[in-house]
Amino acid sequence: MQKISGRALWMGALVWAGALAGCVVPVQQASCDADHPCPTGQACDTAIQLCYLAGDSSDGGAKATDGGVDPGPPVILTETLKTARPNEEYLEKVTVDGGVAPLVFALSSKPTELSWLSVDPATGALSGTVSSTRGDYPFTVQVRESADGGRSASKQLTLHVIDCTAGETSTCTASTATACIVGARSCQDGGFGPCENTAVSTDVNHCGSSCGSCGPSALSCVNGACACGSGLACSGGKATCCPSGNSAACTDLQTDVSSCGSCGHACLQGSRANTTPTCAAGACAYPCTAQHADCNNSLDTDGCEVDLQNDANNCSACNNKCPAPTGGSAVCNAGACGQTCPSNLALCPGSGGASNACLDTQTDKNNCGSCGNVCPTSVSNASAVSCTGGACTATCLAGRGDCDGKISTGCETNTMTDDNNCGACGHACNVAAGEGCSDGQCVPCGQCGLTKKCCTSCDSSFTPPRCL
Repeated sequence: MQKISGRALWMGALVWAGALAGCVVPVQQASCDADHPCPTGQACDTAIQLCYLAGDSSDGGAKATDGGVDPGPPVILTETLKTARPNEEYLEKVTVDGGVAPLVFALSSKPTELSWLSVDPATGALSGTVSSTRGDYPFTVQVRESADGGRSASKQLTLHVIDCTAGETSTCTASTATACIVGARSCQDGGFGPCENTAVSTDVNHCGSSCGSCGPSALSCVNGACACGSGLACSGGKATCCPSGNSAACTDLQTDVSSCGSCGHACLQGSRANTTPTCAAGACAYPCTAQHADCNNSLDTDGCEVDLQNDANNCSACNNKCPAPTGGSAVCNAGACGQTCPSNLALCPGSGGASNACLDTQTDKNNCGSCGNVCPTSVSNASAVSCTGGACTATCLAGRGDCDGKISTGCETNTMTDDNNCGACGHACNVAAGEGCSDGQCVPCGQCGLTKKCCTSCDSSFTPPRCL
């Protein structure tokens, strides 16, 4: 059965008295709650779940009716508070009956353990984040009418802070010098009891002499101690325990290419040609192998695509392009630039800033026989000079010959009269038999003094006379 407050009885008496006196008052007080509103013109008193005249005002259960009817002094109805748990948010409302609104709430006599608890001065709502430990903490709630000389009320309440509720259990731990022991505690009178049903821990989150988490150094808890594979927990440089097949192994995540930065994150070469995968400071890197370079800045696509020892466009370094000679090709050998020409041409150096060129030294008058060997533009007794077969050659005038083979002397021989080069270089007349060169032909000599003679003087000691 619902408890009817003194306020409700007072309201009932007022209804009856009003009826006898012929006053205009409600003839019936309807019940109400959040799902059942009051009739038009009335409001709901949530504390006693009864309707009252809409002309009244309400706050925390206090009312002031039309016509100035006194609702009586405020009375705190709350007897007990719901329990609180450490580190949880707390919210509870103090219920008040009577008093002329608006009412003002306050707390007093709070122990330091309840420094976190506050009250809303307008609504009486108690709230805060519980920082108290388990225990019972009394304090005083005050409420007063806000008008000058307003009436007030106070009540001592006790807040019960508990760690647990009946039937609740909690894991408990105890440690030895090398292992962690775990058990369970049951809730007794709002607090956990002794640790019971203990056993050596197999939980990596409660393991080792500290009964704490093993962290990255272990993947299992064996006999209460952190373990990695078949060994102890990892330490030193290889401080992380990573899965390895059906077991586990201690790994240095800063340098291990199979677990770089995290377990199982392998640095794979993939499409990165001519690279050597490495792990540095926990990040994969792909340095180029010797003599290779990533000249197109697309390491992940084609790796170190250039051979610096043999690429004429990137010789010894990216973008170091070897110059090509005119008529030939650029080459890179062992990281050094070079030039090459077709087999019938010779590589000749340029002059005056000109580039090198591939030239035919068999026919080039400026590079005849060898680079830089320039044939003379003209020689004596010649109509022209050319380069033939790699040698400077003169085109001699009629009756002249270059019989000494020296371009510098020109066509020094008169082949019309020279007995040793008669008609052509090297064609000698048989002078001993009396022949001589006449008009480029070897002919027998006549006697001295004759019209057809082959010499300018004769030696008469010979028969016939011999030309001198």
